[in-house]
Amino acid sequence: MTNSATPPRLRKARGHARIPTRLLMRPLPIETPLKIGGTLVLNHEIYTIERLRFDHRLKNVEWWGDRPVSRDYLWLSLAGAVGKLEAFGYVDRESGRVFVQGMRD
Repeated sequence: MTNSATPPRLRKARGHARIPTRLLMRPLPIETPLKIGGTLVLNHEIYTIERLRFDHRLKNVEWWGDRPVSRDYLWLSLAGAVGKLEAFGYVDRESGRVFVQGMRD
């Protein structure tokens, strides 16, 4: 057991928590294939996916909606003309659709 104020479920390798610093009001659907080299548009800017990192899985979570939700959350490292960005997204395991839910500054 640790005395740290950070909950253990947010801890990652080397003790760094990877949490978004900005959440979107509504998840933004991404229509591009989720792969290295894929392109997507965020805030009217085009980005290329440079890296994908799995974060965690939710399986049959019911407390925030009418039916159970199963999602794979991941981090997308993006590069664009305005610079680099880390986006926090998820894949809906039922539909296979991809959404961006937040960013990390």
